[in-house]
Amino acid sequence: MGGHVTGVHQELWVAMLLVGGHVTGVVSGYVLNVSKATYSSLASSSPSYR
Repeated sequence: MGGHVTGVHQELWVAMLLVGGHVTGVVSGYVLNVSKATYSSLASSSPSYR
């Protein structure tokens, strides 16, 4: 019985890890794009950022 519970718990944990990793990847990619766009607009507006 304990092994069965552990197996289910492990599957849940792996699923949450996969979903969490996917969400983290999407969010970090979005943040990276936004910061890159912000940086490029700042750099184009003021020469001190180059």
